[in-house]
Amino acid sequence: MEAKIQQKGVNEIVFEYEPIADTANPTTPTPPVAHPEDKETEIGNHGPLPSEAQLDYHKEELAAFIHYGMNTYTNSEWGNGKEDPRYFNPTNLDTDQWIRTLKETGFKRTIMVVKHHDGFVAYPSKYTNHTVAASPWKDGKGDLLEEVSKSASKYDMNMGVYLSPWDANHPKYHVATEKEYNQYYLNQLKEILGNPKYGNKGKFIEVWMDGARGSGAQKVTYTFDEWFKYIKEAEGDIAIFSAQPTSVRWIGNERGIAGDPVWHKVKRANITDDVKNEYLNHGDPDGDMYSVGEADVSIRSGWFYHDNQQPKSLKELMDIYFKSVGRGTPLLLNIPPNKEGKFADADVARLKEFKATLDQMYATDFAKGATVTASSTRQNHLYKESHLTDGKDDTSWALSNDATTGSFTVDLGQKRRFDVVELKEDIAKGQRISGFKIEVEINGRWVTYGEGSTVGYRRLVQGKPVEAQKIRVTITGAQATPILNNFSVYKTPSSIEKTDGYPLGLEYHSNTTADTAGTTWYNESEGVRGTSMWTNKKDAKVSYTFTGTKAYVVSTVDPGHGEMSVYVDGQKVADVQTKNASRKRSQKVFETGDLAPGQHTITLVNKTGEPIATEGIYTLNNDSKGMFELESTNYEVEKGKPVTVKIKRVGGSKGAATVRFITEPGTGVHGKVYQDTTQDVTFEDGETEKTVTIPTIDFTEQADSVFDFKAKLTSVTDGALLGFATDATIQVMKAELLIKDQTSYDDQASQLDYSPGWHHETNSADKYQKTESWASFGRLTDEQKKKTTVTAYFYGTGLDIKGYVDPNHGIYKVFLDGKEVPYQDGMGNASTIDGKKYFSGRAAQRQGNQTLVSLKGLDENLHVVTLQLDPDRNDLSRNIGIQVDQFITRGEGSELYSKADIIQSISKWKDDLSNFDPAGLKNTATARQAFQANLEKLRNQLSADAVDVQEVMLTVSALQDILSKDDNYQRGQEEPSPEQPEHPEEPSKPEQPAEPKQPEIEYNKAMASLTEAIEKKVGELGSNNEAKKKLIELANQAIAAIQEAKTQEEVNKALESALEQISKLEAAQVQPEKPAEPKNPTQPENPVQPEKPAQPEKPITSSSPEEGVKNLVFTLPSLEIVNKPVPFKTIRRENALLDKGKEKVLSEGKDGLLVEYVEVDGDNRKVVQTETTPAQDRVIEVGTKQSSVGTEEPPVVTLPEHPLPAQPEKPITSSSPEEGVKDLVFTLPSLEIVNKVVPSRLSVAKMPY
Repeated sequence: MEAKIQQKGVNEIVFEYEPIADTANPTTPTPPVAHPEDKETEIGNHGPLPSEAQLDYHKEELAAFIHYGMNTYTNSEWGNGKEDPRYFNPTNLDTDQWIRTLKETGFKRTIMVVKHHDGFVAYPSKYTNHTVAASPWKDGKGDLLEEVSKSASKYDMNMGVYLSPWDANHPKYHVATEKEYNQYYLNQLKEILGNPKYGNKGKFIEVWMDGARGSGAQKVTYTFDEWFKYIKEAEGDIAIFSAQPTSVRWIGNERGIAGDPVWHKVKRANITDDVKNEYLNHGDPDGDMYSVGEADVSIRSGWFYHDNQQPKSLKELMDIYFKSVGRGTPLLLNIPPNKEGKFADADVARLKEFKATLDQMYATDFAKGATVTASSTRQNHLYKESHLTDGKDDTSWALSNDATTGSFTVDLGQKRRFDVVELKEDIAKGQRISGFKIEVEINGRWVTYGEGSTVGYRRLVQGKPVEAQKIRVTITGAQATPILNNFSVYKTPSSIEKTDGYPLGLEYHSNTTADTAGTTWYNESEGVRGTSMWTNKKDAKVSYTFTGTKAYVVSTVDPGHGEMSVYVDGQKVADVQTKNASRKRSQKVFETGDLAPGQHTITLVNKTGEPIATEGIYTLNNDSKGMFELESTNYEVEKGKPVTVKIKRVGGSKGAATVRFITEPGTGVHGKVYQDTTQDVTFEDGETEKTVTIPTIDFTEQADSVFDFKAKLTSVTDGALLGFATDATIQVMKAELLIKDQTSYDDQASQLDYSPGWHHETNSADKYQKTESWASFGRLTDEQKKKTTVTAYFYGTGLDIKGYVDPNHGIYKVFLDGKEVPYQDGMGNASTIDGKKYFSGRAAQRQGNQTLVSLKGLDENLHVVTLQLDPDRNDLSRNIGIQVDQFITRGEGSELYSKADIIQSISKWKDDLSNFDPAGLKNTATARQAFQANLEKLRNQLSADAVDVQEVMLTVSALQDILSKDDNYQRGQEEPSPEQPEHPEEPSKPEQPAEPKQPEIEYNKAMASLTEAIEKKVGELGSNNEAKKKLIELANQAIAAIQEAKTQEEVNKALESALEQISKLEAAQVQPEKPAEPKNPTQPENPVQPEKPAQPEKPITSSSPEEGVKNLVFTLPSLEIVNKPVPFKTIRRENALLDKGKEKVLSEGKDGLLVEYVEVDGDNRKVVQTETTPAQDRVIEVGTKQSSVGTEEPPVVTLPEHPLPAQPEKPITSSSPEEGVKDLVFTLPSLEIVNKVVPSRLSVAKMPY
């Protein structure tokens, strides 16, 4: 059969097979019939060619690693081979979930780790006992490899097998016995590949032989040739990964990043034990064998599952995708199952988000069917310009006359907004292209959009979103005549757009065009356009002459650099400090104001003799047409009311120009949260401001939620440009969230905590409450610069900090409850550095009442937010500033607190927590030991001379996390055991004899005997109240002694002593006297905390009357224990990343229990003590996402919500009746003592005042 492959997008591969003639006895080959159009021959092959297995891997693109085994249960990455097989015991293995998830999210093959370096084997091998057969899982009858194979067959998932050559467990893994070990490994290959129950319907498509070997391991020489021979005999044309020169190679890193260039060919002789990672990352343009570079990376930081790790963000995964698949390299992404035997919910959600993003990106190819004009086309019917845009991978285009350079231009027919350009090379005939450039036509000029080296199977070039109609591709280098299969144009979802760089259309003037006026400068091959120059000569100068209305100076900053003076048209306008803590290239160090139209000169002068550098300048030169920008990047509006967005025209306003304004969905979608608005806004000559009004909808579904959408400027006419601020986030919410549930404070509120060096102004016009606070590096000491902060302590669900933005303000860090908050759209003003957004006070123009920080949706609790001038991303030598004006707390009853208030509240919480008995926690590093260590850490932090509340909150959060996890607690009557030194949880040993049961202590029997003696003595004492007082005192002492007894022997001794003293008590022996004060009188308003709140204490047992009580009524009521279930609540909350109409149960509900100890005295019933086990809420996430792509998950900026319990009800052991109380009821109920650990959910409570 001969295969023809058609491919549409990333996940649609169609294999079509056609019969071919029998060529077992070929005769003289018949030359092909010439096609009448052909004036040039078909292009021949070039260099080493891929096999069908290698081609298939290129076309599949996405593969999944599954690391699951012994390390999963020992919390390790590399085991030592000494692990007990009984550790392996999945509780809910679901391989169908694995494979179904991978299939649904676009993966085409999975590679299962069957044996890692520890030697534990995932199937019952007959050549070793270190397998699943020795585990308790399925009573030793399980076969993990078979389970995965069945699932792969069920869902038709191509399957590979990982079998580590290094085996730390096998006794023959030694140089002296390497022959036996090599045979053992071969036997395992035969067990796997030779067994029809393994693989996808018995077939494997890849064998993965990890080259890793521990530093202390024996240097066993592997018999690779013998192994490879068997593999090929068993599976035919199969992909083999190894450290040898095989069909698949490691890409040289575990970050999933392929190089540029990346050649899928290497020289066989270069693949040795000491091959450089750089060589593997780039391949070899002169390679003599085809070798697919495989980019492997884990979705988490570890290869095996660990509870304390989280999956990579969507942006991280997409960046990896563009740098692996987008460079023609298959991506092998690891998804590790957890101890339960399932993919973690967070990982599954991220994979679905990843797939939805790819689907949305590839949904529309704007170039399909577009017109193509080439510099030349080979005159053969196989190669046509139209083939580039026909959407097929089995047609192609090539240059004529065996040319290796040339170009083609694609006309999309109309302006399209896009940010990804795709090229595909016909690699079946050999990889050829070594250089290319992509340009877009903007206002009649060709502007470089992207460039690169190799193309390969699929090359994706992502840039800033641009609106253009024509795209030009130039092949700048190739080893042989390039053959391209396809050209496509796509638009990514807004969540992963690139927003870094300068506006397209600005002119760049390289340092190579500058006038050095005869002074000394030294050239370098680095910078924004690959060139720069520097000087360390004082007064050395360089001048750039340009025509335009604005300019931006681009330079390299460095720890050894100094000041440059900037002159515009001969006038000094600034001294710019280019010294920086770290070396950074292509930094915008200066921006001119608006200039008059015409020719200008910028001159840079070395001021001090320290080195300075220049790469070039960007200029705005569009005949004073200017640039269009949005005035603000963040808006808030009440639902149902319109929001007005202002558009500004900067850098010139000559002539009429039109800018297109659009809206795009975010967490809110049009038709439900806002009315979609697309408007062409025309500015007449001289106009510099216009507004657009967007209607919002008074939505009733999820009315308490805050939704957002985007407003964007996408294109302009008549020679104008799009500027820096071209999109804004608009948040829509109910009025209460805007007005009622927020409290405003001026910047000089007493609760705010400023670091030294801030200046506080009063009577400042146009400021909130006419006050302002500011700081600048120019007025701070070196130490103060490292920590220029303002901290707000508050109770509520959010906080906004408002102030001024300014060209000389800096980049900020924001910390919430001890953790730095990564910037997300809608969180305030931002600046972009190297493609990443940061909190910032920087802006092109000074403007007040700007939102610097906006944190919403926090748990209703105490929080600490710190705003800091970033000492790492700001130049400490420049006079960079920060200015705040207003602080707004959000949430019902929200308010600021002082640092002292916060410390007092946390200290009280710490004291409450000190009563918790950690014996109920497992004695592991992540449970009891972590609890004790963090509690001690909290004590130390709170007792420090200067308390760092951010660090305190981080410790509080750690304690809450420990106490909130059910897995951290002992189960049933399980006794804590010492931690297994190498592995956090040692499974229970099978067939171990049970511990002898401890004899029960007969507290009730002792209490009954004591009650009987007291009742008898009361009758004997008659009306002698003084004697009765003595009796009560003895009873108190006896009860306390019995309660404190730990053994039956101690109980018996306490009872015997009490009975002896009571029997000796006679009425005549007790003379009337003023009763003594009790040793420790109970203060009802401040009851003593029980030592172990998790263990019920005994209820009321005695009381002491005040002087003047005439009649003491002694009763013996019964004690009734009433169990009342506490129904769990079902909480439904929105998830903007989950498709609308879908729901996901995050945690199942569990009823709590309220235990009431009821004193029954005839018809009177009194609850004397209660114990509560809180109900666990059932949490359901409800999807709100309209489009097929979710947005980036919001940053983790909330403390886990663990409500602080009320003061534990301490059983009353004595009391003094109020004045006028005539009858004191003294009770001795029976009490059943049950020892159990009740996990407490703790939170820092709101201040009581």
